[in-house]
Amino acid sequence: MVQSIIFAIGFALLASARGDFDFTPIASFYEVEGIRVPNLHFQNGAKVISYSPPSGWRTSGGGKKVEWIPQEAVQAGAVIEARPGRDFADEAAKIKGLREQALEELPRQAMQVETIEAKPSELVISGRGGVELLLSYTLFAQQFRSMILWIPHDREWVRISFTARASDFAVLEKVFRRSLYSMEGL
Repeated sequence: MVQSIIFAIGFALLASARGDFDFTPIASFYEVEGIRVPNLHFQNGAKVISYSPPSGWRTSGGGKKVEWIPQEAVQAGAVIEARPGRDFADEAAKIKGLREQALEELPRQAMQVETIEAKPSELVISGRGGVELLLSYTLFAQQFRSMILWIPHDREWVRISFTARASDFAVLEKVFRRSLYSMEGL
């Protein structure tokens, strides 16, 4: 029993030292000119990540993955998750490898898959740049778009994605992208 407790404490300390992500949302707020703004906190080992998701989007998940679903659209959602890291020889290999991984993760029924963009991201979060992909595909006779942002972090990758029907994508992706500028502590 004592060995189990010692092992659990040691494992927790090791996870904290490594900076393991825990995207279990903790509700909080901050004040701007007397107005309370909803905010979420996540853990990255001993560090706190703060993020203000788009207003009215429902939050769910925890552990290595958290999701948001906008109220005003069906079949749309955003995900932030931690993934095991991979090393790449150079920028071109990184873009190619992450693109291939993203394509493998699309639903098996996806058809007419097209990579619209695959490039170094212009969006920098907490001083970290990454790779951004924009994909288009058809699923069950509906056209979808996905934006995927890969950000390297120590031995892990943070994968931030937003997917919606093509008709809803431009407006909702803009709202989600704008919210990513609020992320601190990644």
